[in-house]
Amino acid sequence: MNKFLWTFFFLTFLILNYFITNITSENSFVKLINVSVIPYLYYFIIGIIIYKYWNFFFQFVKNRGVLFLTIYLCFMWIVHSYFNINATSYNVTNPLKVIADFLLAMVVFSFAFTRPTWSKTFLNGNDISYGVYIYHMLIINLFVHHKYTNNILVFLMVPFIVALIAFLSWKFIERPALKLK
Repeated sequence: MNKFLWTFFFLTFLILNYFITNITSENSFVKLINVSVIPYLYYFIIGIIIYKYWNFFFQFVKNRGVLFLTIYLCFMWIVHSYFNINATSYNVTNPLKVIADFLLAMVVFSFAFTRPTWSKTFLNGNDISYGVYIYHMLIINLFVHHKYTNNILVFLMVPFIVALIAFLSWKFIERPALKLK
């Protein structure tokens, strides 16, 4: 698909996210939409748009991981402290949330291209990315379900637990399955 179409999809799902977030109906259909991919698809499309415009974005992200992390953290602090807005929610409630999501994407891409050899050094050829993608929300939801949401220790434990499960998944499920190809 061309860049214009991806931008159109991004705006469409962004608007859907906004309206779905603000519907307070107890209707089963509305509840079903809220737990579907529809409200969250615009996050994925942010990555697609960056990919489609990669030649433009690459010049900004290369070797600037710490800079983008600093910009993101300062932005989040300002939004929370001065505007009293929670920009960490999945729901799009205002334009500042969209800017926060875009900045977070830039943090991820900039760190990926700040020290590209780090993954080889730390992971030693183990590809845990799919496992992180698959298992991260299971772990987060487990802690949310048990009401461990205001505990800093849990906040620090979650990435390590997710990485461990992703590594085990790679070692015992994904890599053996790929060898069957």
